[in-house]
Amino acid sequence: MTTFQATAPAKINLFLHIIGKRQDNYHLLETFFIFAKLYDILEIRIGYEKSMVTFVNCEIDSCYNTITKAINLLLKHTARHVDISVRVIKNIPVAAGLGGGSSDAGAVIRTLGKYWNIENQVLNEVAANVGADVPVSINCATAFAKGTGDDLHYCKNFTIPKSIVLVNPGKPLSTARVFQEYKGNFSAPLDFPKVDTIDLIELMRCTKNDLQEVAITIVPEIEDILSFLQKQTGCIITRMSGSGATCFGIFDSEEKAKSAANNMQSHYPNWWVHTTSLIV
Repeated sequence: MTTFQATAPAKINLFLHIIGKRQDNYHLLETFFIFAKLYDILEIRIGYEKSMVTFVNCEIDSCYNTITKAINLLLKHTARHVDISVRVIKNIPVAAGLGGGSSDAGAVIRTLGKYWNIENQVLNEVAANVGADVPVSINCATAFAKGTGDDLHYCKNFTIPKSIVLVNPGKPLSTARVFQEYKGNFSAPLDFPKVDTIDLIELMRCTKNDLQEVAITIVPEIEDILSFLQKQTGCIITRMSGSGATCFGIFDSEEKAKSAANNMQSHYPNWWVHTTSLIV
């Protein structure tokens, strides 16, 4: 039996624009991914007595999940017929706009792909078939994404403060429902900056999350989170991540971020509040 331990970081959408819709009803997006130091921990065992996926700290179906789907697709590209067991310690909230399921799948694809020496092109194809946020979760690197998430342009030279506060009101929000209820006009495609170094805060100031308004109609607490964060000392900018309901505030110092998180927790003790830093 071979055992690996892998980490799967939380995904943050700095902005998310819906620029069109395909005939199969998939929305075409433009978004900017960055990752935070909040991790699910995966123990991947190859050649275990039987294949299984188990989750700690949450209730997720052991058969129908992104990890099982990724493994089944990967096994089609290898001659090996082995049992694979994955145990996941979930620290990223579920159905929260932080891409925990996608990042878990990306970690499995990354680990097994390297172990079995599968070509990167195949890994990317597998990832795209698992879900829209999975391709970027293979490398977990800062990137501008277009289309359905598989057209990635990695960004190495950028500036952004590291300190971030994440807040979720404890209400799961279905990505499918948010997209189904989105009736807004399509955003114009972004002329992505072609400069040596991108100031991501300035980029955020001229972009938005197109799903934020419809998400607020489903989970009104999102508006309360954003309003509270905006009033905190040192908060530079706030936004909802992905399809929600997690929102974030980027702060100019770790001390001010922790202070804001403490204030949030004291006012809303039942909400999930987490202070961390961006992976830059």
